[in-house]
Amino acid sequence: MWRVVETLVAIGRHLQHSAQDAALKVQPTWLPEWVRASAYGYWAHRLALHEYRERPLDDAFALHEAGFILGSCAALGWLDHARSMAVKMAAALDTSFYYDADEGHHRRAQTFVLRLVLDWNGSHREWPSYAFDVPAYDYLVHHWRDEDPRVLSEALLAACDRHMHESHEDSPDAAHDICAPHYVYMPFEMLTVLRLREKHGLALPQLDHTLMLTPLGQLPKPQSFVEDDVLTATIARVRREVPTL
Repeated sequence: MWRVVETLVAIGRHLQHSAQDAALKVQPTWLPEWVRASAYGYWAHRLALHEYRERPLDDAFALHEAGFILGSCAALGWLDHARSMAVKMAAALDTSFYYDADEGHHRRAQTFVLRLVLDWNGSHREWPSYAFDVPAYDYLVHHWRDEDPRVLSEALLAACDRHMHESHEDSPDAAHDICAPHYVYMPFEMLTVLRLREKHGLALPQLDHTLMLTPLGQLPKPQSFVEDDVLTATIARVRREVPTL
């Protein structure tokens, strides 16, 4: 089963790279590829949590990747999937499942997205202190439902700046939230805020920021959760072995 998880992760990452490249070239394939990438990521995470919830998975499923997938699900309009994933992620934080959910890595952007989805879901939990030390994120968690979109603009622009500032690979001396190349131009934190506001019928703030100017920075119309033939066949096979998945 572990090989299945690894394969789904690898395919999802490949598709996400392809989606980002296509979007930056303004090619129409970017959105379908993002959809497929997110479906692979969602299922890989779900299977890994189900099968390996009590063991660390090295870099196969890090908090930085899980938070990115969660934000992608929300951005694409898969809010039921995002809700389910967020609840499972919160439970996994209480185990050693994510190697980078510790005091050394401090994945603040991904923790922010998780806090946001859980807040929307009405879920509450205790958070480590680093979850509160980016003022823009903390403000957005508490004010994303505000009827006046203008009160969010400054915090969202600060979050955009932080996303770009954090766009570096991890090193032995420092960890960065946007540590994988396929996260760099995908403002999943901001898109999660926008999608949740849209879900509540609230006006969306206009963000004049470089990060938001590519197709990846535009909130897409809600997409259907799409499984291609390979993913569908894989999940069907897994469910024969793991009926409770």
